[in-house]
Amino acid sequence: MSPDRLQVKELAAPLRIYQFSDTHLQAHSASDPLIPESWKTSPKPVLPCSNEELVDQHLERAAEGGADLILFVGDLFHFPTPENRNLVLNAVKNCPVPVWTVPGNHDWFYPGQDGWEELREQQLPLLNPVFGESPSYWLREHGGLRILGLDNSTYFLTGEQADFLEQALEDPAPLLLMIHIPISAPGLREATIAKHGNPILMADPEGRERQGIDPEPTRRAMHRLRHASCLRGIVSAHVHLPYSCEVFPGVTQWIAEAGYRGGYRWLECHP
Repeated sequence: MSPDRLQVKELAAPLRIYQFSDTHLQAHSASDPLIPESWKTSPKPVLPCSNEELVDQHLERAAEGGADLILFVGDLFHFPTPENRNLVLNAVKNCPVPVWTVPGNHDWFYPGQDGWEELREQQLPLLNPVFGESPSYWLREHGGLRILGLDNSTYFLTGEQADFLEQALEDPAPLLLMIHIPISAPGLREATIAKHGNPILMADPEGRERQGIDPEPTRRAMHRLRHASCLRGIVSAHVHLPYSCEVFPGVTQWIAEAGYRGGYRWLECHP
């Protein structure tokens, strides 16, 4: 697969990033009461190999391909079992390349569970060892490129997240945004509707409404991103199709095919 290229003049040396997501790992105990019998009888999606093999294939490809950094962009799990958590923790521990993660919507709910923000708040802390003590937002640097991770797995950002983003955007150092749910853009929107029947994207023109949710922080964040000179690109996931498009002037958003289907992308950043 030919790599995507991103020029970042401030880098002292090239930076090679491996991007993957949506592995939907399904390790679980047969006695787990939160997994419906209907799913056990007919699991979806069907993985092409064992959970361990799927993760190892991606991490080994990244390491053998010379990755400096691995971005695991959400929906690691199909449900948040201890077995899934331990599987990823062990795999990452043995990987010679840094692996950074953000949550996806499937990472914190079981098939058939109802709830959004409240359910995420209840279950995501159980996965802190995987996503970090602050999975809601974080900012790190690697080789001169800042990576900002945001949990947008409910399709909305909180006021605290928007404030953190605004502060990060005040720094002129180059920034790559990492989110699970892509930002809506023409072309991507049509492709997503064709695949899923509706635009399962953030900040879509049709908008998403949910009782008790204030959309203003998300709108504020989109406005700041559109005008941020430090933003060089966005990596996202969720829609299970490979796509790249300009989402803001001069800013490309890269999406990989679902990881359980063998999807991944290489992003080569050059000075």
